[in-house]
Amino acid sequence: MTGNATNVTCAAREPLLAAAERHNMLPIAVLVATPVSVCIERQGPRPANRTVPQDTVIKQGKGMADSYRRLKSEGFPEIVFSDSLRRLSDAEDAAERGELAGAVARPTGEEW
Repeated sequence: MTGNATNVTCAAREPLLAAAERHNMLPIAVLVATPVSVCIERQGPRPANRTVPQDTVIKQGKGMADSYRRLKSEGFPEIVFSDSLRRLSDAEDAAERGELAGAVARPTGEEW
């Protein structure tokens, strides 16, 4: 499961957990924290039909932060948190080498 604007609610994640169970896979929540200010800034170059209203971006950012606190109780035994896609790529490389079983970190402040 990748935490993003499309699955910041428990109800949106339920089908992902069900799919993992159906396929006998370990559900792992992967969150890449992009500050809301950066998300809003990135709206600029998007075509008009692909922009998201600022209040929606702010709501989704809050939803992401709130979701983090509940992921384990929802059924995600592993939570991988990264503050950048590059770090996530490094973690993926380590996992492929068998050096990473999973990581749990707590985001703080402007990371959300």
